[in-house]
Amino acid sequence: MSDAATNSATGSNDPSFVIQRVYLKDLSLEQPNAPGILLVASEPQIQVEL
Repeated sequence: MSDAATNSATGSNDPSFVIQRVYLKDLSLEQPNAPGILLVASEPQIQVEL
């Protein structure tokens, strides 16, 4: 059943509220031990099967 049919059946024409976009002015990101993560050297693991 569509929204228009539901509204006319119940008799209510309440306005709906829908968030379309969110504006974010400031964002902070905390990464504990971030320099230590970049100093660790590791070889990438690649597996190829033919």
